[in-house]
Amino acid sequence: MSTAYRFPGRLRALQLQVHRVRAQYEAMGRQLPWAVEATEGWSSTTKTYSPLGDRITTFPASPGWTEEQIDQYARLRRRLVRLSAAVITHPWWSSVPTGEQVDARMTLKRLEAPSTGADSGQSIAAEAA
Repeated sequence: MSTAYRFPGRLRALQLQVHRVRAQYEAMGRQLPWAVEATEGWSSTTKTYSPLGDRITTFPASPGWTEEQIDQYARLRRRLVRLSAAVITHPWWSSVPTGEQVDARMTLKRLEAPSTGADSGQSIAAEAA
């Protein structure tokens, strides 16, 4: 279907912020220890009945997260939820026919994806300011 939609500048800026905050949230999650609380390491063996043998999963000891990391991760999560809510409740969506809303939403998501380059993101942010 993919129609050319004219998204309001504020909606485009909100979507760009969603992408940026999600990238920060995911990057932080990848850098943090696997367990929030300090935990001893452990291993688990799963019987696979495979000629390659059983599958052994091992988790190293986790030092846990600091209070600062917990707070920062929670702040990023709250911001991501608020921004996402602002995007999906934007008044512009009421002007889009019901049958086209999914296509319009997917178009908006792809329009401002971080891989599109910094120049387009800066112009969208400037447009919304």
